[in-house]
Amino acid sequence: MLIARRQTPTATRSAITTVESARENIVSILMKRPSPPMQTVLLCREALSQLGVLRASLVDVNARSSSEQQGVGAARAIRAALPGLTTLANEVRTHHQPTADLLRDAAARLIVSEARAEEKEVPAGARRRIRIGSDLLYHFCLTAMPVEKMLVVAGRVSGPDVIIGASFEVTGTGSVAHCRADPDRLAQALVSMSNSGCHMAMWIHSHPGLGPGGTYPSSIDTGQHSDWIRDYSSDLVSGIVVEDGWIRLWGTALEHDDVDVAIEGDGVHVTRDGRHLLLHLAE
Repeated sequence: MLIARRQTPTATRSAITTVESARENIVSILMKRPSPPMQTVLLCREALSQLGVLRASLVDVNARSSSEQQGVGAARAIRAALPGLTTLANEVRTHHQPTADLLRDAAARLIVSEARAEEKEVPAGARRRIRIGSDLLYHFCLTAMPVEKMLVVAGRVSGPDVIIGASFEVTGTGSVAHCRADPDRLAQALVSMSNSGCHMAMWIHSHPGLGPGGTYPSSIDTGQHSDWIRDYSSDLVSGIVVEDGWIRLWGTALEHDDVDVAIEGDGVHVTRDGRHLLLHLAE
C-alpha cells in the first residue's frame, strides 16, 4: 500500500502555520466559559504577543528573502523566540495544563522548523541516503520491547547522507494495540536533537506478533506516519519491530523512491517486500 505523498511546505511556511495554529488555540482557551484563572489569562495574552511578533518576523522573511536567505532568516527568528515561549510554557503549567501542553507542542514543532530551515538542499537528481548501523538495529529491537514502545531517532545530515544516531524512548499512554508519544518526552528528544545538530529522521515502534506479517503497518500507523512527515521531515523513515528480530522499514520516502537506505555492519539479513525493506537480525 502506497502512502499518498503530500507536497512539503518550506520550513518558513511550516513555522508560520504552527504559530497561527497556536494563536488560534490560545484564543479558544480564552473564550471558554468559565474563564481560565486570571494568571492563565495573563500568560496567554503574553504568549499571543510573543507568537504575534514571531509570526510577523516569519511573514517578513517569507515575503522579502530569496529562497537561500529564507532558511537563515527563519531559523534566526525562531531561535530568538523559543526561550520566551519555553519559559511561558513552564510558568503556565502550574495554572493550566492544557495551555502548557499547547505551548510545549508549538515549541517542539518550531524546533523542527528551525532545524529544517538550516538544512542544505540535496542537489537536483540526487537522493538522500539513510545510513543505519546494524548495531543500532539491535539496539532498537531491545529498546522497543515490550510491545508498543515508541522511539524517535536522530539523524545528522552529512552531504547527501543522513547518518542515523541516538534513539529516544517517547512512549506515552496506550495499550498493546496502540500507543502515543508522550508530549514531554517528545519535546525533550527534539530539543536534544536540535542542540546536537540533528533532526528526527526515524520513528520506530514495536508490534505484537511474530515474523514479517507482524511488522505490517496498520491504518493507525500510516496515519501517524503522515502526521510525522507533515510536522517533522518528508524523508522520515518509519520502522516496526517484533519480538523475534524482524524489522520492517517503510514510509512515504521509501515508497516513492525519494531515499535509499544503507545498512552498515554485520548480522542483518535484508530483503524487500514491495517497496518496504524487511530486516531479520541474526539469532
